[in-house]
Amino acid sequence: MTFDPRVTAEHIVNAISPLLRGFPPEIQGAVLADLVSMWLAGHMGPGAPELREELLAGHIELVRELIPVNEKIILERIPPAGRS
Repeated sequence: MTFDPRVTAEHIVNAISPLLRGFPPEIQGAVLADLVSMWLAGHMGPGAPELREELLAGHIELVRELIPVNEKIILERIPPAGRS
């Protein structure tokens, strides 16, 4: 089976997003932190600490790259009168 990771990720994000909606930022952040830590904890064995550091650094870089993309998407959903 072949898949496009971007399409697969978008599908999963669309499934998870409604579960987070309405919760305060600290709860949403805690959920996301727990999921990321589970992902990192799954990388075990020799060299795991170094690999986890590399994965985390790459993950944070990707998060930073996605902020402007997602900000644009969010702003497009807000009616012009509701923007500040």
